Amino acid sequence: AVLPDHPTPIRTKTHTRDPVPFVVRGKGTDKTTEYSEKAARSGGLGMKNAVGFLDFLFS
Repeated sequence: AVLPDHPTPIRTKTHTRDPVPFVVRGKGTDKTTEYSEKAARSGGLGMKNAVGFLDFLFS
């Protein structure tokens, strides 16, 4: 899996606890072909916060 450790939105210019985009490969992933916030929001896995991502990763 590849993901940032935190978002830093341009509007706030500081770290936030917002969900982050991530990419994973393997069984159960979708056909998304780019890594961006827009692609993550429209992909089948969406964007997740830390707890949501770990729940997904270890389920």
